[in-house]
Amino acid sequence: MPAPLSCCVDSSQSCARSADWTNGGARGMGRMGRSAGRVLAMRHPFSLRVIVGAFMPGRRSRRLASAVGVVLGMLVAGSVHAAVVTLSFSGTLENGGLEPVFGQSGAVVPYQFQITYDTALDTNTAFYATGATLGHETTTHEWHGYSASGITATRLSFGTQTWTAGDVMPMVPAAGVDADLWFDTDISVATPTRSWIAFSVGSPDVGLLHLGIGVSDGVHIVMDRLTGVMDTGTGASMASFDMSISAVPVPEPATLALVACGLLALAGRRLARGAFVRLAILCAVAGGVAPAVAMPITGTVLLSGNVAATGPAHAQDYAGADSVTITYTIQGKLDANGKMVFDPVGSKVTVTDSNYHWTTLEIPITLVTGDLSTDTVSTFQFSATDWYADASSDGIANNGITGNIDLVNQLGRITASYTDVNTHEVYRYAFTSVAEPPAWAVVALGLGGLGLAGRRRGRPAVARSAGRRVAE
Repeated sequence: MPAPLSCCVDSSQSCARSADWTNGGARGMGRMGRSAGRVLAMRHPFSLRVIVGAFMPGRRSRRLASAVGVVLGMLVAGSVHAAVVTLSFSGTLENGGLEPVFGQSGAVVPYQFQITYDTALDTNTAFYATGATLGHETTTHEWHGYSASGITATRLSFGTQTWTAGDVMPMVPAAGVDADLWFDTDISVATPTRSWIAFSVGSPDVGLLHLGIGVSDGVHIVMDRLTGVMDTGTGASMASFDMSISAVPVPEPATLALVACGLLALAGRRLARGAFVRLAILCAVAGGVAPAVAMPITGTVLLSGNVAATGPAHAQDYAGADSVTITYTIQGKLDANGKMVFDPVGSKVTVTDSNYHWTTLEIPITLVTGDLSTDTVSTFQFSATDWYADASSDGIANNGITGNIDLVNQLGRITASYTDVNTHEVYRYAFTSVAEPPAWAVVALGLGGLGLAGRRRGRPAVARSAGRRVAE
C-alpha cells in the first residue's frame, strides 16, 4: 500500500498535527478560523410566472394549465441529477477493545456519518482527470474538489463527540491545490467510492474525524477508504479501511413545487375554477417545504463465542466455538413531534456463520435502543419464523430465530431452530458471544494511515493548510 501523504505544503504546524496520530495524540494547533457565508438562489423563475398566469379565470386559463403541465414535466425530466445529495459514510472502527474513544469501546464499533451537499453553493470547484499530473504525482482516479460552503446539513456524531461543517479542514494534495472535500466522482451525477475529508473540533483540538485519506507512493496519488476517529485529549483512536459511501438525491423545494403544480395543472380541466385557484395557491405555499430524508443506519459487527446444541446427535456436530458476522440496517422516521424514531419498515439483519459459510435470510429488526437522531444505536433485537435459506430443499421446516445484539459491549445472543420434516425431530442452536481479544493488526494499519507518515524532504505533501472560509 502506498504511503500516506504527510505534511501541509504551507504550514509546519500541520506536520505536528499529522504526527499526533502516531505519537499518542499530543495536542495540536487550535481550531481554525472561520467565516460564515451563504448563497441563496431562486430556481425556475420562469415557471413561477407561468403558474401565476394559470390563476386567470376562463377557458384560456385551462388551456394554459395544460401547457404548464407539459413545461413542468420537461423541467422535472431535465433534472435527472439532483444538485443536492445526502452522502452517507458507513463501516466499522476498530481499536482492539482497549481505551474508549468518546465513550465508544469494543473491538468493532459500527459508525455512520452523513453530509448533505448542495453543489449549487460550491465556491471552489476543482477537477483532475484520471492520469492527470497532480503536484509531482499521477492520479489513478478522478479528483473532484468542493468547498465547505456547499454543506447544508451534517450528522457527524461518534459517542459523545459531534462535528459540524464549521470544523472542516482543507486538504492539500499538492502545492497550490486545495479543497475542503475531495471525491473520486462528480457527486451531482454519480455516487463516489472514495473521499478525503477531515474535521477537527475544540480549542485546542480535542477531536479529529477522517472520512477517507490521501496517500502517495511518490509516483501515484490516490484517495483511500480509511476512516479514523481520534480523541487528542487522551490519545485514544479507532481506525479501519472498510468505509463505504452511499448517496441519496434530496428533492429541492422548487422541484417539489414544480411536480405538485404540474400535476395540478394537468388536473385543472376537471376542476371548478374556484377549486383550481385554491389548490394552486396551496401548491405555491407548499412549494418551499421539503420533506425530511431519514437515512438508514448500517453496520457490521463480528462476534466470537460458543454454540450450545440440543436435539439429535447430528446437532452436536455444530456445537462448540464459533463466530458470526451481524450485518444490519436500521431505518429511522420522524414522529409527529419531529423526533427521529425507530421504523421497523426497512430495518433488517442477516447473520453469517464464519465456520460453516452460510448466511440467513433477511430477518426483521423489532426493537432498537439508542438515539437515532445522532445515529447512535446501543442494542437491537430481531426475530422471524423463517431464517434458514434453503429449508425446503434440505428437508427441514423453520421454527424461528431470535437475537439480541449489544453494540456498546460487543456482545450478543442468537437462538435458532428447525424441524426435520421426515423424522419430526427438532434441532435447536443457541449462540452466546464472549469478549473479543484485542485486534492490534487492524489497529496498527489504521493508525499507520491516520499517522500521515512523513515523506522524503523536498516533495510536496499533504495534511491540512491554513484557515479557509467555511459556512456554518
